[in-house]
Amino acid sequence: MSDGTFGVDMRQVGGAFISARAVVCGDVTLGRDVSIWPHVVIRGDVAPISIGDRTNIQDGAIIHCRTDVALTIGCDVVIGHMAVVHCARVGDGCLIGIRSVVLDNAEVGNGAVIAAGAVVTPGTVIPPNMVAMGTPAKPVRPVTQTERDYHQMALGNYLRLSKEHMSGRWRPFGG
Repeated sequence: MSDGTFGVDMRQVGGAFISARAVVCGDVTLGRDVSIWPHVVIRGDVAPISIGDRTNIQDGAIIHCRTDVALTIGCDVVIGHMAVVHCARVGDGCLIGIRSVVLDNAEVGNGAVIAAGAVVTPGTVIPPNMVAMGTPAKPVRPVTQTERDYHQMALGNYLRLSKEHMSGRWRPFGG
């Protein structure tokens, strides 16, 4: 994989935008147009991690997994600021809310939303297209069209922002 450097705050690796202030190590596979923002930590040092196309992982999130349990994060996933994803699977089109936690061997079905601050306990399966809230997180209702629209807006905004950063439009202070 080639690694091009743009300014002091970003890298582009295989079509993915990675902030220079992020840590990505071990067996990590990134899809096309993935964006990884400042202070994200993705550790594929104990098992492989795969992240699908157009997924964005926002500032301060931590992505890790149990020893010998691979983690797959689907395409078009939004992982909010300071979220912790330490599970087995996050399906396509999910939104993992700000400061939420998804723990060992949990699975989040396609299109599901994990509310901000929720804790998905070990081994929990969140069904597709459901909103899960609380501690411990429980599915409470189907995802609404408004939530789907927000998800699409967030995907588009982060894709646009990653392209702007790679083009040099935004430069960090104190480089």
